Amino acid sequence: MACLGGAFKGLEINTCMNRPYCETCGENPAAINYLLGEKIYYRRQCASCLRKIKKEKPVPPSWIRAGYKKKNKCDRCSFLATNIKTQLRVFYVDGNVKNNEWTNLRTICLNCQATINDSKLGWKPADLVADY
Repeated sequence: MACLGGAFKGLEINTCMNRPYCETCGENPAAINYLLGEKIYYRRQCASCLRKIKKEKPVPPSWIRAGYKKKNKCDRCSFLATNIKTQLRVFYVDGNVKNNEWTNLRTICLNCQATINDSKLGWKPADLVADY
């Protein structure tokens, strides 16, 4: 393998001797992560393996996997939301976040969420949905 060198943040680097190999492919030298003083810190993978990493989508909340969908209005005050993602939340009526029956799930607006949190109803908020 040819000796690799190059510029990193304005410094000329020749790292043939002590540059580790990629832990994934084992063929290419690991990418440089950063410099601290005179010491060079490397990543665990080469640049091509780092580009190939596929980001996994987060697992959806249990209420979505159970088939429940947010309504476009609040179940408590009938507020009609213009943006369902940001203005409405899902709550568990009995407080048990593992009980995903539709009779236990309610779509609540943010105003009602504040009053529920102040009252002693015992409702619990559900997991939020991750943005993709």
